[in-house]
Amino acid sequence: VLSYALADAQGGAAAPSQFLLETAETLGYESLEAWRAASRRGDAELLDLGEIRRRAARRDALARALAEALAGDGVVEIAREIGRATGAIEPVAIADPGYRDSQGAAAEARGLSPTRLKVFNDCAYKHFARYVLGLDPRREEPPRLEDAGVQGTIAHRVLVALVEGAAKEIPALVLDAATIEMKRGEFTEEEHEILARIGADVARFAGAYPLWIEDPRWRPVGLECKLDALGDGPSPARLTVGGRAFSVEGRLDRVDLRVLPDGTRGVRILDYKYSTSGAAEYTVRKEIQKGIDLQLPLYLAVAAERLGAEPVAAIRAPLREGRMGGILDADDAAHWGLAPDVDSVCPKDTPLAEFLEETKARFAALAERIEAGEMLRRPRDPKTCEESRCAYRFLCRVQPWFERGRDAAEEGGDE
Repeated sequence: VLSYALADAQGGAAAPSQFLLETAETLGYESLEAWRAASRRGDAELLDLGEIRRRAARRDALARALAEALAGDGVVEIAREIGRATGAIEPVAIADPGYRDSQGAAAEARGLSPTRLKVFNDCAYKHFARYVLGLDPRREEPPRLEDAGVQGTIAHRVLVALVEGAAKEIPALVLDAATIEMKRGEFTEEEHEILARIGADVARFAGAYPLWIEDPRWRPVGLECKLDALGDGPSPARLTVGGRAFSVEGRLDRVDLRVLPDGTRGVRILDYKYSTSGAAEYTVRKEIQKGIDLQLPLYLAVAAERLGAEPVAAIRAPLREGRMGGILDADDAAHWGLAPDVDSVCPKDTPLAEFLEETKARFAALAERIEAGEMLRRPRDPKTCEESRCAYRFLCRVQPWFERGRDAAEEGGDE
């Protein structure tokens, strides 16, 4: 679908609605509604670029525009029109107009978040659709207490209130946080049950890990704070790699600082996780270990640089189940007074400092590929596409045979 949109992006001869009707006809659909229905069912015809060119050759206007449009910058509005027409996406503000000319500068000015890096690492095409074209498949809905994200936000706010010493009565804190989040003060019986569960989970965590709630040796210097709020550095926050400063943005749940008697400063980070299950937590920790999920090590490296401190630990704290785990030197934990109840996800025999340097190198490599405008349809996990689990599948339509052919080529077979 997007390939056809690109083909006519610079033609300008027909209005977008007329273009969509003609494209549906070329694809073999009797109407735009039939095309939309096929897209929603997930069985719209899959075409490779060669087939698109062959079909386009039968239509002079489309053929003339094809080569020029695929290399041009005029894809934004037509892609947004495709999204509106198929009902597959909800257009939002365009992130980087003028993609090829200003992508690098725009990314540097805004800052690269770990979430954006992970999206790019998973699929550069999805990154292009989400962060460059500004296409968002999510519908804006009012927050509901049933949503895992809302429950996580409430749990986070309760923990912040506990750390700040605002109150010690967890049920009251939960209700206050829920009232703020839901923008109302009356709850149904089912919602009260959810709130009671959140309160019980936070109370269990606080009881099991008291030194991660309040430890006189460690002073909180950031609670629910942005990276550029730490220290006195520039905004957005910067990370220096190989003599170059990259802009990074993100929000941290908690940042603690400790100063040893000899004046050495150390920093640790906590990332509270409320909705993550045991299986999902295991997957995330494996991705951290393999250098796929850069959030914790990247945040720790930036925080240490901004605070002029040694990086000590970056911990994922599951509030509902499982042990705490994260990035730390197990041998150095006692030196900094870390409780011995945290599992290290650093690769064995790899010091923390070395692991962070490897993370910074991976970050720089991804940032440079983003700035170069990479837009390959090569997802890290092809099953996401084949099983239609990606929210951008209506725009991308990566074919299973495309992935199989790529894998065969990489193994030395015929492409």
